[in-house]
Amino acid sequence: WFVVGLGPDDLWDIYLIRAAIEALAARRVATRMSSQLRTQLQSLIDQMAAAAERGDPEALAAYDVRFHEQIIQHGGSRQLQRVWRQLHPQDWTIMSVLKLTGVSLVEMAQRHQTVLDALSSGDPDWAEAVIQRHILELAQRFLDLPPEQDETSAPGTSN
Repeated sequence: WFVVGLGPDDLWDIYLIRAAIEALAARRVATRMSSQLRTQLQSLIDQMAAAAERGDPEALAAYDVRFHEQIIQHGGSRQLQRVWRQLHPQDWTIMSVLKLTGVSLVEMAQRHQTVLDALSSGDPDWAEAVIQRHILELAQRFLDLPPEQDETSAPGTSN
């Protein structure tokens, strides 16, 4: 299922834009991660896992959005925050969680631990790569794209 007026190419572009925005924020967060932010993000992962265990996709999606929003907010740029909010990530996240088949809610929650590990590493390159992969792998599943989809090419095309 797709949003009226948006085809797979449009949706892929939105995910690419989101991945780029969050990658920039992740780079910044990785160089200034505080113990307080690490604790907040871990708490959100724990809340996602609890929602998954309860079989509550809406709650999982809400905690998922808050997790990513924390990264954006701590990325140190009001403009990143503004652009990220314009993408309406809460809508895409709930649609992704509800549409995905073959991905358990528990897996959806667990995927965030690697993001937190990368952010906590102090390595901005790793944090950038991990969050981009985190978002684009979900997009590939959501859009039913082959796993080898190039990160920059539109669905159904090749570079």
